[in-house]
Amino acid sequence: MRSPGRVVRAIAMLAVAMLAAACEHEPATKRQREPNPPSIGFLDTPAAESSVGPVFMVAGWAADESGVDRVRIYLDDEPVATVPVTIARPDVDRAYPKYASTGPVHGFGTAIDAGSRAGYCTVRLEVLDKRGGLTQVAHANVKIEP
Repeated sequence: MRSPGRVVRAIAMLAVAMLAAACEHEPATKRQREPNPPSIGFLDTPAAESSVGPVFMVAGWAADESGVDRVRIYLDDEPVATVPVTIARPDVDRAYPKYASTGPVHGFGTAIDAGSRAGYCTVRLEVLDKRGGLTQVAHANVKIEP
């Protein structure tokens, strides 16, 4: 008769072997070989310290040397929208020629519905670049009026 300790060890070893076999089929995380500089961006609308209605426009621009995949918009750290950059912004290319190689499309804009929120909140932007880097680029405190 086997001792309970040997049975527990055998089961544990079997579980480890099964886990190792399962992990063999998962692709390894791709490690970046070079540094990924942070993205840049600006929040054009709404202006800081402005009053907005429950539905308001959020617009601005974002740029990255690898290109911008999308921009995430938050209200008080709650994600409310994820938008692509779709608006040509030649002014960004002129001001930041380092990012001109990714093309003239750096702008974004979308309507945000704040729902029943009222009072002061922070609109915050994060840029996800085409390498997978995430950078917080801008924020503005606004007052939402019903």
